Amino acid sequence: MYARPKEVVLFFSFLLIAIAPLLAQKQLGKPFITNYSYQEYDGNPVNWWALEDKDGMMYFANSTSVLQYDGVNWNTIEGNTGARCMVKDPDGTIFVGGGGNIGYLSPNKTGKIEYVSLLDEVPEEHKDFNEVWEVDYYKGRVIFRSEFKLFCWDGEKMKVIVSENGYHVGNIVHNTYYLRIWGVGLTRLLDDDTFELVPGGERFADERVYVILPYDDSQILIGTRTQGFFLYDGNEFKPFK
Repeated sequence: MYARPKEVVLFFSFLLIAIAPLLAQKQLGKPFITNYSYQEYDGNPVNWWALEDKDGMMYFANSTSVLQYDGVNWNTIEGNTGARCMVKDPDGTIFVGGGGNIGYLSPNKTGKIEYVSLLDEVPEEHKDFNEVWEVDYYKGRVIFRSEFKLFCWDGEKMKVIVSENGYHVGNIVHNTYYLRIWGVGLTRLLDDDTFELVPGGERFADERVYVILPYDDSQILIGTRTQGFFLYDGNEFKPFK
């Protein structure tokens, strides 16, 4: 049977009305995400850290180098080793830790960003170290954390804080540098560069801590491997379900 043009138009109008809610539901909650394969940025598939500079440029700590991305083009910033962690100081300088090396990013005479190693600033007896797992900016110093050594750079000299017990995970919360030390527990860094066990912190001597974050103005959230979460007010740890 031949359908008249008016009937065809009405049919498709009703069809669009019927499927419109379904189309809307498919889009609901979908963020706009672009995935980049390692072939696109010409690096290792593993990226450990991401940081944005003061001009909106993105930097990624890649297992083989530091990657720079302006939203269109990828650039590889070569260093002696791959990158693991990054931090930005108040002046906007990006510091990088990696395998057996520490340094920062700086423009050369032509404006191209280069990696500048700080290894020459490290005392000779402390130059032998492996992976730098974390880097933080704390009270005027950049602190690079390896397994047994903290490298503290104030812009002029490098101080090394050595521990016989391995350093684990740390973070700066409420202007306090917290760090878990193997066999000791959760500690805080004092102004004389020694570590003090926090009240009750010995419970984490053999328990891995993976989360140290601000919870509110006075408490911090501690996340462990097998004991769950705790809220810490500076005096005691309370289970947080």
